[in-house]
Amino acid sequence: STSIEAAWEMVEKVVALDVGFEVYSSPTDFTATIFAPDEDLELMSKYHVEADTAPLAICRAALKAVGS
Repeated sequence: STSIEAAWEMVEKVVALDVGFEVYSSPTDFTATIFAPDEDLELMSKYHVEADTAPLAICRAALKAVGS
């Protein structure tokens, strides 16, 4: 998606599943990471995606999480 509004709806849906979500930028791209609990209920990075835009990184990370 190119829409930050649509991407943020994905963030809200993923976070409602009791997982963590992080988005950050660098000079060249954006990264979205979804954290999910491991066996010890510690949050661990599970789905890490880099893309040219924030909405694209967010949507790809969410799709990766849902698809696994």
